[in-house]
Formats: sequence, structure tokens, C-alpha cells
Amino acid sequence: MKEPYTLCPICGQHKFSSEDGDYPVCPHCGWIHDFVDENESNSIHGPNKLPISQFKLRYNYYLRKNPLYHWAHDGFPDIDQIEPMECPICGKYKFEELTLDDLYCGESPADVFCPDCGWHYDLAQTKNPDLKNGANTKSLNEYRIWYAETIKNNPNYSYFESRTDEYVPSPHICPVCGRYKFEDTCCFDICPWCGWEDDGTENDTDILGANDLRFSLYKKRYNDYIAKNPKYRWDKNGKP
Repeated sequence: MKEPYTLCPICGQHKFSSEDGDYPVCPHCGWIHDFVDENESNSIHGPNKLPISQFKLRYNYYLRKNPLYHWAHDGFPDIDQIEPMECPICGKYKFEELTLDDLYCGESPADVFCPDCGWHYDLAQTKNPDLKNGANTKSLNEYRIWYAETIKNNPNYSYFESRTDEYVPSPHICPVCGRYKFEDTCCFDICPWCGWEDDGTENDTDILGANDLRFSLYKKRYNDYIAKNPKYRWDKNGKP
């Protein structure tokens, strides 16, 4: 028997019913139910200005910024963006506007750094070069002095290369089934046993990331599959 309602394809929290009328809006995420096939996730149809895939990313972005985000109360807040500029420390790198995918995945302008000197984008610090503890602990003037000294001692210095050399992967067990080992944190690898994509949302159970359900519901669904079929494996059986 078909369910008398349809779960919101973005947040999975609201139930759209046949009694809602034409184009009802989800109060949690703002998705307008336009009866689009969820498999057409990269297409734009009807009243929503973003395809399902990007709408999910934007909703996830809002939740990262505000775990209590609720569309009916908050609407669609403005998203911080980069004002294009050359790196004020070394002048070797140009900061460009972030793509929508970068923004909706949770990357903020302050996350972007110059690969040559390591300075993180902070427009406020460029306007006040003595301002400390912004995106950078050092003020702009202090950072310039530090970088000059660093280059003097090592003309070939590269912040990105120094960080790459120091990076140590963090392998971990799949949080859904416990049967697969991911090579690194938030690596977006897919577990062959349960199908969970390692997107880093397992600690934020209300956030919908790369998977079609938020973590708690995904794990419940997997356990239901195993209860019905102890030999179930995602890469062989898919979704029952």
C-alpha cells in the first residue's frame, strides 16, 4: 500500500500530503514540492531556483552555520562571499569568489588561504591591518613581518607544501555498519557493505550531507535491511 504522504527530498523531516494543495513548501528547509523525480537531481524544474542536489547542499550549509535553522523562521539567509583580491601578504595569489558547491558544502571565505604564504582571507583585517584574532591570529602587519622573515630564511618556502608534508591521514571504521575502514576522515569514499558515503556528518545527526538520509535514519534503514537479509551488502544488492 502506497504511503499517503511524501517525505521532503531535501531534509526528510516534512511530510507532504495530497491535501496540501499545489506546490506546498517545507517549513524546515523551504523546498517547494514540485513533484520532480528525485533522480533528476542536477536539473532545475518548476518553482525551485536550484536543482535538488544543490538545494540539499545549501540546506546543509545553513545547518552548519545555525544548527537550529528553520526556513519558516529564518528564510534563506545571505551567504558570505569572497571579494576578489590579491593576497595582501605575498601578492602571489588571487582570492576568487567561491563556487556555489564550495559554499553549500560548508566552506566559508575564512577557510580559503593563500597556498604561498598561508594567509587566510579576511576582509576586515585588510581594512584594519592591526586587527588580530580574525581568520588569522596575527594582524596583517604582523603577518607581513613574519612572512618576510620566513622568505629571507627560505626563499623557496611554500605554505601549502609545508602543510602537505605534515598531513597525517585519519583512518576510521564506517559509523553505520562497522565493517569497512575508510582511509581518511571525510574522504567521500563509499562503504561497500552499507553504502554510506563518508561525508563527516555522522556526528551531526540532523544534517543531511552527501547521503540520501541523515545519519540516524540511514543507520536505522541499514539495520532494517540486515534484519530482513543478514547477507545484505550494498555493492551487490543496492537498496532493497
